[in-house]
Parts: sequence; C-alpha cells; structure tokens
Amino acid sequence: MDQANCQHLAWLEFVHARVERRIICHQRLQRLANQLPNKTAQAPSIALLLGRETKDQILRDVLPKGVLQKKASTQTTTLNLHADTASLNSQYPIYYAELDPLEHTCDIELGNKTGCHVQQHFQVSWPPESQKALLDAVISRLLFLFTDVVCLFADDLGGFEATRRLLTTWARLAIGSHTGTTIQPHVLVVYREPEKQCSAYEDFFPDLNREVDTSRVFAAVKLVRLPQQYQRNRRERLKFAHELHDSFHKVRGDRMEASMLFVATHQAALFQRALSHVTRTAATPFNFVKAARQGNEVSLNLIEHTENVLKLSQKLPSSVVVSVIASSAILDAYPRHMHGGLNRLVGL
Repeated sequence: MDQANCQHLAWLEFVHARVERRIICHQRLQRLANQLPNKTAQAPSIALLLGRETKDQILRDVLPKGVLQKKASTQTTTLNLHADTASLNSQYPIYYAELDPLEHTCDIELGNKTGCHVQQHFQVSWPPESQKALLDAVISRLLFLFTDVVCLFADDLGGFEATRRLLTTWARLAIGSHTGTTIQPHVLVVYREPEKQCSAYEDFFPDLNREVDTSRVFAAVKLVRLPQQYQRNRRERLKFAHELHDSFHKVRGDRMEASMLFVATHQAALFQRALSHVTRTAATPFNFVKAARQGNEVSLNLIEHTENVLKLSQKLPSSVVVSVIASSAILDAYPRHMHGGLNRLVGL
C-alpha cells in the first residue's frame, strides 16, 4: 500500500450500509501531515468551503495552477480535502475542505474501495433522522472544531434565506460541542447578487441572530460579494484571496492565544479522536484534554504518590515543592517523545 503517492482527495465519506449509517475516514488529513517537511512544528489552517459551482470556481482560483485534481466519481456524499501546495513548506500550511451540504446521496456499498490508503469505518451509534441530520452534526460538532474559516456560497445554497437557515441550524448544534476554551471560526457568506436588488441582504443579520446567538459559535460572520466580472478581473480574485487569508490570520492568532493552535501531528490525531467521539454520541461535548490523554491516562496511584512527596518534603520551602509537583504534572501530560519542539504550538 503506497500511501505516500496516493492522490485521492476524499477525507470523509458518508454511506448507508443496509440499515446502518457509517462514516468512512480516508486518513486524508494524516496523509497530508506525513507529506509536510516538519509535521511536528508546522500548524496547518483549514478552510471549509460549502457550495457547488461557485465553490468549485473559487477553489480553482485559490489553489496554485494545475494543483486542483479532478474529483473521483462517487455515489456517496464526500468531503474532499485539498492542500495548497505553495504553502506546504511554510510555518502554516493551508488546506481547503469542500463539501456540498445539500447533497444527501448514499450507497448501500461500504464506500469506494481503494488499495493505496487506509480506510477506517465508523458506525454511527446514535440514530440520525436522515442523511442531512448526520451531515449537519458532523459539520457543526466535528468540522467546526478544526476549521479556521467557513465559506458558504449563498448562490449555490439557495440564496440568503436558505444560507441563513443552514447557519442557524449549525450554530444551534455547535453550542456545547466541546469543553474548555471556545474555538470560533470566521464565516464568510459569499454571494453574487447586488445588494440593492436583494431584499434578503438587509434582513440577513437580524434574522440570523433571532433564533440563536451565533456569536457563541462564530468569531465573525461577514458578507462578501463577488462581482459579476470576478472571473475576468485579477484584482477582484486577489481581493477575495486577501479576505480569506486575513481571516486565517485572525483565527490563527486566536488559537495561538488560547493554546489551541495544533501542529499537524496533533491536529490529525485529535481529529481522529473527535470523529470517533461524534459517531458515538451527538450530544456529549468533545473534551480535547481528555482526548489528548488517551493512551497516556493519569495513573490511579498519582494521588498517593503526591501525598508521599508532600510528607517527605515538609522541611523544604513550599514554593520549591509546588514547583516540582507542577513541573512533573506538566511533563507527565505530554505523550512520550513530545517534550521537545515548539511548546507554544503544542497546546495540550
């Protein structure tokens, strides 16, 4: 199995096997991490592009020329993940995940069979009402945790009102999706219609926050217009690219400040554990700290050991004892072989 040369774009695949719902993980995020020159120090950013034709057009523009591969034909709803090859040697590589959230096709087969990469099957333990309900849960309670920028292409999704309903649904589901520090992506709602000709434009923000407080989920929601001459105007294409990268920069700063900017190895491992979690339950929050300790659980005799240390060190200054215990606890929290590197990027 030659995973190094695998060119498949599929990241997650949603299939219906007889009476079961399954998600197939194609290990795309892990394979991209393995291709980075320094996966233990580089911290990738992810944009989630949701739409159809306009989404595909933007994807062609933001990726280096010749990089965009033809997507494999599939009978299942598939989340693909593209890498911006021009950024792979940088400190912050950029990935673009793309999905049509309105596509709810599924096959009775267990996904596309390939021989070049590992597939992992996750049976959904909770009963989603439909394929759409499963997609909504995965987008809001899994993908949003690892996404820096979410781009919704309103013209592809049925207009402003339909886009607002999607955002409202996802925001409601995303509240309480994880414990600990709040992780909030930026949202760009991209549209083509001139605002003067679209009455829904003025109602978008008031209606958006009427049912749910989206500020609890998203750091910012911004409307971005693509002019009709966008495709022929290089300056307009660069303007949108700047908008996208400005959002990347802001969220990256937020993640770094909150110690939630994960290097590629941690990002891939935590995503895998979050995926396993969301297929087991759609209600229980995902705990990043607990997930990071899997395989490195706190020993049951730690309390007794700490008590012995306190008894034997009564003659030492309390500041010394506290420092030793604290530093030991911090070092113990890191998995083996992870004590070096850029500590600010570890975030665990």
